[in-house]
Amino acid sequence: MKTKFRAWHIHKQIMCEVIRIDFEQEIVTLDLENDDDEYFWIETDWSFSDVEIMQSTGLKDADGVEIFEGDIVKRTYLFNGGLGETHTGEIVYDKEYARYVISKPQEYTEPKTEDLGNILSDKSTYRVVGDIHKNPELLEVSE
Repeated sequence: MKTKFRAWHIHKQIMCEVIRIDFEQEIVTLDLENDDDEYFWIETDWSFSDVEIMQSTGLKDADGVEIFEGDIVKRTYLFNGGLGETHTGEIVYDKEYARYVISKPQEYTEPKTEDLGNILSDKSTYRVVGDIHKNPELLEVSE
């Protein structure tokens, strides 16, 4: 399986496909062609300080959308064929246990994260509903 990356261009405020990463020169090559046809540069090099690089988890949601770090997903638990509790969280990498997890909103106490591998069970469904850069409001807890 090929490892995939995407990058949030900090100054242009757009999500881009990563074509190549050069760790020695600390340069990332991006495909800046986006849905809005605002940018047409293809394979443009940028410094690591210009972008936030996010890796694919290698997993897809219920609609077949690839899940990346920084994505916001909505998880719904299934109980006896019916829908149960739903929560929304960000996909983050847990360095301590070398795994992807879904962060839980502040209203939850412990644990603060949930193993993404557990989410792929037949006991729940989940969908990518946005990403941390374009839709941070999706993580706000309603009072």
